[in-house]
Amino acid sequence: PDTRNGNYFVTEETSGFYVDADYFIGDVIINAGVRYVETTVSGNASDLKETYDNVLPAINLTYNVTEDLLLRAAWSENVVRPNPQSLTGQVSGTPINASVSIANPGVGPETVNSFDLGAEWYFADESYVGITYFQKEITDAITSFTAQGVTLPTAIADIVADDPIYVVDGPSYDPSAVDPYKEGAWDMTTSANSSEIDNIKGFEIAARYVTEMGIGIDANYTYIDSDDIVQGLSENAYNLGVFYENDTWGARLFLNARDDYQTGGPKDGNESQNNTGPT
Repeated sequence: PDTRNGNYFVTEETSGFYVDADYFIGDVIINAGVRYVETTVSGNASDLKETYDNVLPAINLTYNVTEDLLLRAAWSENVVRPNPQSLTGQVSGTPINASVSIANPGVGPETVNSFDLGAEWYFADESYVGITYFQKEITDAITSFTAQGVTLPTAIADIVADDPIYVVDGPSYDPSAVDPYKEGAWDMTTSANSSEIDNIKGFEIAARYVTEMGIGIDANYTYIDSDDIVQGLSENAYNLGVFYENDTWGARLFLNARDDYQTGGPKDGNESQNNTGPT
């Protein structure tokens, strides 16, 4: 049987090295370095075996304005690897709805260039207030695409046709299931690397206050603005928590909230088709 509609495994091997150094110039601390990473991905549901490498530089600066006030700046380049499930080549069909999802083993990593600028004020022991402005440029963003009203390639249709829903004498048989070989009847979803560049900017405000009794409050708020809808990101996110800690034990209670966010592209003209939340 074709392993693309059954169990699967993905192997991801990484190797690399890094160098970094610290420099001290008066009240300024400079940390700079570079990483080299090689990644090899393969799986049992696809014959594809892919190897790619990345050179990832980074620099961090900290300026001690006073003993309690710090200014920070950072720039780095990073990669975000695909979810292993998206690399399997697995085919998953829903014949009743005439939809099929195909994992794309050819999806590559996202590249993210990040710049941060922030300030932190430590007004008491273990207590601070901080604000950070950030910018991110994402290339090769991993995005879900749905093609509507298509004819399934024969290899894909053959896999869908193995679904027990098509076995006339079987317990799962349903005569309303759409013929996998019917032309122009299916919606086909897969993931791919976008050719567009996503620019994201925003800020985060964070604070912590700890009393002498060990009772503390943590709070932060994040605002994100982007040129386009970026899957998985909310415009506003909030976190608020209280905690108690001593030398023996601790307890925490936290509330997390965020605006709605998109997990896939629109379908049938419905922009909210793949929206999740708010949560």
